[in-house]
Amino acid sequence: MMNPTVLTAGQEREQRGGFILGSSWNGKGTHMWRLKQEKPELFERQEQLVVAKPAESKPPGFEPCHMEGWLYNKEKAVFLELSTGRRFWFDEVGRMHRPLREGEVRPVAFTCGAVAMPSLTSGAAGSGASAKQQQQQPAPKHIIISDLHGAAKALRMDFEHLDRPAGALALVGGSQAGAPPEAVARTLPEKLLRRLAAFRGDWSDEMLGGAIASAFADVAGGLGGLAPTAAVVLVAGQRVVAAASPGTRLVICAHPASGSSEPVASASAAPKPGQPTATRCRKVVDASAESLLVALAVGEFGADAGDGGVDVAAAVAPHLAR
Repeated sequence: MMNPTVLTAGQEREQRGGFILGSSWNGKGTHMWRLKQEKPELFERQEQLVVAKPAESKPPGFEPCHMEGWLYNKEKAVFLELSTGRRFWFDEVGRMHRPLREGEVRPVAFTCGAVAMPSLTSGAAGSGASAKQQQQQPAPKHIIISDLHGAAKALRMDFEHLDRPAGALALVGGSQAGAPPEAVARTLPEKLLRRLAAFRGDWSDEMLGGAIASAFADVAGGLGGLAPTAAVVLVAGQRVVAAASPGTRLVICAHPASGSSEPVASASAAPKPGQPTATRCRKVVDASAESLLVALAVGEFGADAGDGGVDVAAAVAPHLAR
């Protein structure tokens, strides 16, 4: 007597003319491999999602680094924290990661120009001996950087942390004990750019003024300790920062955009004896309501016309109006 063979569920369905369930069955009597051949468009979206998912988790240019949960962009020297999406840069001086600032475009315009004028002082300054000394002094040099971001890019520096527009104007004079103007004019722009590129966070007014003063010191260090006779005005977005070394003076005047030509506010500064640099800062709150005039002067002059010196702003105003 033979025992009947027990059939599996699949074998029973096969004997009844059915079909065998498999991993490629969609539950509606259709095999997935056949459906994919007949209607491939149904599977394109799923394949795109599978391919796009890894790309979204790693932005272009970023690669895994030694810190878990962080990515690093070698070209821009920027770190990305995946959990927060925040970007950081590494401060070599402080030996720590700091938040990366992204500069903004401000609704202001930056224009600059330069003009050299003979001595305007009177009295002893107008004597024959003084005139002879003036002839021996080298002519002042003017440095104009109309686009700091463009200049930094040419030197492979990243200035995206500074607001736009950004520019600089420098006046370099000569003195018997100071650095030659030609040498200062060659080295000062790069020294200033490197100082501004060294910190990629949020800059305060004091830090911007300190960057100019440090650039002066860097120039002197490269010229055997000869200090430059220079004044610099730096514009970064809505902020204007000016610095003057001994032998120079700066004047910042705020003028209304329309109406009276008289300044509504002004600030003048020159280093005191023993002071390496004098700085002044001003912010343009509303560019449509006011404009700033910044004048840089080099040579022997007083604080204003009242003490036997020269009113610097009044002296340069006709030239700026041309």
